[in-house]
Amino acid sequence: MSVEMRLANMVRGYYGRDLAQSQSTSSSNRFVDLYQGLNDADVSVRLSALNAIAARFEEGETEGWVLDAVVELGISMQGRVDEERSALLRVVGVSRDEELMEQFIALLDTPDLEPRWVAATVLGYARYAPAVPALTRALAHADSALAGTLTWALGQIGDRDAQNILLALVEQDQFARSAAIALGQCGCVEAVDAIAELLRSENSEDALAAVLGLLALTQRKNEEPRLAIALGRHRSALEACGRHPSATIASHAIECLMTMSRAPAHALVAQALSQPSHDFEPALGVPDPVSAKLN
Repeated sequence: MSVEMRLANMVRGYYGRDLAQSQSTSSSNRFVDLYQGLNDADVSVRLSALNAIAARFEEGETEGWVLDAVVELGISMQGRVDEERSALLRVVGVSRDEELMEQFIALLDTPDLEPRWVAATVLGYARYAPAVPALTRALAHADSALAGTLTWALGQIGDRDAQNILLALVEQDQFARSAAIALGQCGCVEAVDAIAELLRSENSEDALAAVLGLLALTQRKNEEPRLAIALGRHRSALEACGRHPSATIASHAIECLMTMSRAPAHALVAQALSQPSHDFEPALGVPDPVSAKLN
């Protein structure tokens, strides 16, 4: 049985009614037009419907029969990895139904790759903190593609426990790239030095991951003087990446530098670089870099 069929049965069992019954008793529901969009022949219309449903679910307007319908659509998407399926899994995730999320945690222990990928994706979209231990365990038996999804999910959850796991993973070669990006996306300022180590790698993929991680950090935490100071220590490495032969790396590095320069904290960077750290950092309540070494 496919993961979509298993999920459909799971959802039907939880809500205790089938799709036909749900439709007949929900004709006046504000989701009806969006449900019709799910069945449109045009993929762009289906995508728009899925994104609109996700937005409503994010606002707490979750409807069990709509979730049923989304899962029914997913049955036709087995084996696909594309924008529409990702949007569908996002809808399931942002429903944030606790009992349903616990079922996805259980899927992380299955031997097949696809159910684990689906579970990690949904749990990441859900930002479901109780999934952190299971996501971490799943890394022990994951290939590189699944490991990327698992670390992404940890970054989406982004609580203290998830950040601590990612801080450990960024020190390990097999997880360093995906962990660097995830740490940036969850706004972990403590990760700047660990991420910046990858900037100096001769491997272009390492450098790209570092630049993407730091760019995500600047976009999320640009108002924090602590981040400005930490990034200031690595400005020369970022500037070197801005001259990288890879246009992708160079453009993201330049964007990161420009974001830094627009920050109100930019003046603090200049001040931090022009004064000894022991004169400047304690005044802001920033720990000394040596004593603040990442665990």
